[in-house]
Amino acid sequence: RLKIAGPAQGWRRLLFNFKEFYSSRLNYLPEPVGSFLRAMLLAERQEVASALLKDFSHTGLIHIISISGLHITIIVFVLREALLLLTANKKLVLFGLVGLLFFYLTIIGWPPPAVRATAGSPRARTRPSAS
Repeated sequence: RLKIAGPAQGWRRLLFNFKEFYSSRLNYLPEPVGSFLRAMLLAERQEVASALLKDFSHTGLIHIISISGLHITIIVFVLREALLLLTANKKLVLFGLVGLLFFYLTIIGWPPPAVRATAGSPRARTRPSAS
Protein backbone atom coordinates (compact mmCIF):
# COMPACT_ATOMS: atom_id res chain seq x y z
CA ARG A 1 0.00 0.00 0.00
CA LEU A 2 1.41 3.37 -1.04
CA LYS A 3 1.05 6.31 1.23
CA ILE A 4 2.07 9.82 0.25
CA ALA A 5 3.22 11.82 3.22
CA GLY A 6 3.34 15.57 3.11
CA PRO A 7 2.36 17.99 0.38
CA ALA A 8 2.65 17.16 -3.29
CA GLN A 9 5.91 18.27 -4.86
CA GLY A 10 7.43 18.45 -8.31
CA TRP A 11 5.18 17.46 -11.18
CA ARG A 12 2.37 16.44 -8.81
CA ARG A 13 2.35 19.97 -7.40
CA LEU A 14 2.20 21.43 -10.93
CA LEU A 15 -0.79 19.23 -11.83
CA PHE A 16 -2.54 20.07 -8.59
CA ASN A 17 -1.98 23.80 -9.17
CA PHE A 18 -3.29 23.50 -12.74
CA LYS A 19 -6.47 21.79 -11.57
CA GLU A 20 -6.93 24.24 -8.69
CA PHE A 21 -6.51 27.20 -11.06
CA TYR A 22 -9.35 26.05 -13.31
CA SER A 23 -11.48 24.91 -10.39
CA SER A 24 -11.18 28.33 -8.77
CA ARG A 25 -12.25 30.00 -12.04
CA LEU A 26 -15.49 28.02 -11.92
CA ASN A 27 -16.15 29.40 -8.42
CA TYR A 28 -17.14 32.69 -10.04
CA LEU A 29 -20.19 31.07 -11.58
CA PRO A 30 -23.43 31.04 -9.59
CA GLU A 31 -24.43 27.84 -7.84
CA PRO A 32 -25.35 25.16 -8.78
CA VAL A 33 -23.73 25.91 -12.16
CA GLY A 34 -20.17 26.21 -10.78
CA SER A 35 -20.21 22.97 -8.82
CA PHE A 36 -21.99 21.18 -11.67
CA LEU A 37 -19.29 22.23 -14.16
CA ARG A 38 -16.51 21.30 -11.71
CA ALA A 39 -18.06 17.84 -11.50
CA MET A 40 -18.40 17.51 -15.29
CA LEU A 41 -14.99 18.89 -16.22
CA LEU A 42 -12.71 18.18 -13.27
CA ALA A 43 -14.38 15.20 -11.55
CA GLU A 44 -15.02 17.23 -8.38
CA ARG A 45 -18.43 15.94 -7.30
CA GLN A 46 -18.06 16.66 -3.57
CA GLU A 47 -19.43 20.21 -3.88
CA VAL A 48 -22.52 19.33 -5.93
CA ALA A 49 -25.59 19.77 -3.75
CA SER A 50 -26.93 16.45 -2.51
CA ALA A 51 -30.45 17.44 -3.61
CA LEU A 52 -29.18 17.99 -7.15
CA LEU A 53 -27.38 14.63 -7.14
CA LYS A 54 -30.56 12.99 -5.86
CA ASP A 55 -32.64 14.62 -8.62
CA PHE A 56 -30.18 13.46 -11.29
CA SER A 57 -30.19 9.98 -9.82
CA HIS A 58 -34.00 9.75 -9.71
CA THR A 59 -34.33 10.89 -13.32
CA GLY A 60 -31.63 8.48 -14.51
CA LEU A 61 -29.29 11.30 -15.55
CA ILE A 62 -26.55 10.91 -12.92
CA HIS A 63 -24.17 9.71 -15.66
CA ILE A 64 -24.15 13.28 -17.05
CA ILE A 65 -22.11 14.38 -14.05
CA SER A 66 -19.65 11.49 -14.34
CA ILE A 67 -16.77 11.98 -16.77
CA SER A 68 -17.33 9.14 -19.20
CA GLY A 69 -17.76 8.33 -22.87
CA LEU A 70 -19.70 11.39 -24.01
CA HIS A 71 -17.38 13.80 -22.21
CA ILE A 72 -14.23 12.14 -23.52
CA THR A 73 -15.64 11.99 -27.06
CA ILE A 74 -16.37 15.73 -27.00
CA ILE A 75 -12.93 16.50 -25.56
CA VAL A 76 -11.21 14.30 -28.16
CA PHE A 77 -13.17 15.89 -31.00
CA VAL A 78 -12.34 19.45 -29.90
CA LEU A 79 -8.66 18.65 -29.26
CA ARG A 80 -8.34 16.76 -32.55
CA GLU A 81 -9.84 19.60 -34.56
CA ALA A 82 -7.59 22.12 -32.81
CA LEU A 83 -4.51 20.00 -33.50
CA LEU A 84 -5.53 19.52 -37.14
CA LEU A 85 -5.64 23.30 -37.48
CA LEU A 86 -2.02 23.41 -36.34
CA THR A 87 -0.69 20.55 -38.44
CA ALA A 88 -1.80 18.17 -41.18
CA ASN A 89 0.54 15.45 -39.93
CA LYS A 90 -1.86 12.74 -38.72
CA LYS A 91 0.77 10.95 -36.63
CA LEU A 92 1.63 14.18 -34.85
CA VAL A 93 -2.07 14.81 -34.19
CA LEU A 94 -2.48 11.29 -32.79
CA PHE A 95 0.54 11.64 -30.48
CA GLY A 96 -0.70 15.07 -29.40
CA LEU A 97 -4.12 13.63 -28.57
CA VAL A 98 -2.64 10.78 -26.57
CA GLY A 99 -0.43 13.19 -24.63
CA LEU A 100 -3.23 15.65 -23.92
CA LEU A 101 -5.63 12.89 -22.87
CA PHE A 102 -2.97 11.41 -20.58
CA PHE A 103 -2.50 14.88 -19.06
CA TYR A 104 -6.27 15.33 -18.60
CA LEU A 105 -6.71 11.89 -17.01
CA THR A 106 -3.84 12.62 -14.63
CA ILE A 107 -5.40 15.93 -13.60
CA ILE A 108 -8.81 14.41 -12.88
CA GLY A 109 -7.36 11.43 -11.01
CA TRP A 110 -7.84 8.57 -13.49
CA PRO A 111 -11.51 7.76 -12.72
CA PRO A 112 -12.34 4.32 -14.21
CA PRO A 113 -15.20 5.51 -16.50
CA ALA A 114 -12.94 8.16 -18.04
CA VAL A 115 -10.09 5.68 -18.47
CA ARG A 116 -12.41 3.17 -20.19
CA ALA A 117 -13.82 5.88 -22.44
CA THR A 118 -10.36 7.11 -23.36
CA ALA A 119 -9.06 3.63 -24.09
CA GLY A 120 -11.98 2.87 -26.38
CA SER A 121 -12.48 6.29 -27.92
CA PRO A 122 -13.22 5.91 -31.62
CA ARG A 123 -12.73 9.68 -32.11
CA ALA A 124 -9.01 9.45 -31.30
CA ARG A 125 -8.20 8.56 -34.87
CA THR A 126 -7.53 11.31 -37.35
CA ARG A 127 -9.80 12.15 -40.24
CA PRO A 128 -10.01 9.41 -42.85
CA SER A 129 -8.10 10.21 -46.00
CA ALA A 130 -10.01 10.60 -49.26
CA SER A 131 -9.51 7.54 -51.43
